[in-house]
Amino acid sequence: METVKKILIVDDHPLFRKGIKSVLAEDTDVKVIGEAGNSEEAMKLIEKETVDIVILDLQMPGMSGIELSKMIKSRYKNISIILLTMHKDERIFNNSLEYGLEAYILKENAVEEVLKAVHVVADGNFYLSPSMSEYMIQKSMKQKKLVDENPGIKNLSEKEKEILNLISQNKTTKEIAEALFVSYKTIENHRANICKKLNITGCNALLKFIIENKTLLS
Repeated sequence: METVKKILIVDDHPLFRKGIKSVLAEDTDVKVIGEAGNSEEAMKLIEKETVDIVILDLQMPGMSGIELSKMIKSRYKNISIILLTMHKDERIFNNSLEYGLEAYILKENAVEEVLKAVHVVADGNFYLSPSMSEYMIQKSMKQKKLVDENPGIKNLSEKEKEILNLISQNKTTKEIAEALFVSYKTIENHRANICKKLNITGCNALLKFIIENKTLLS
């Protein structure tokens, strides 16, 4: 890094902010210019101070980290964002890419990784927690194995996948029909088609299959 990077830490837990700040204080190439416990405090600091990188918690009271990221990116194109999360969630990760975030760190590894992430982002690159990378690779391998063992999965329509997801949320046929604005009979037909494609007999067997493979079907 050619110049000192100015950092804003946004997290609703003061002790966590203190821990991250102490790690960053070890490097003379970065300077923490402020801390915020919520989105309102964060935006006030960004409007008042020059900020290069925001280290931002995904889950906060009020506006979420993703929503705050969208707001920051829409107003301040030059600010980079490092997202902190407790979840190994591929959908959240994909959203972070969609919204142009520069780093995705698991909070369990934040103290060890945050300084490296700051340097990687400051150099114009994307940083992803190694444990998240490993998780996605393992999930991809398990998904491939699941498809190999159940080739009918490849034949499921997007609507059928959506219904599977709703079933995994413990939704009843009636609730699914209402959510998708279709008839009860239509959902029953979809469930029958899903069972046929997966070579599964009976609602209980389908539910068991979904529970066992919930994370792989998302």
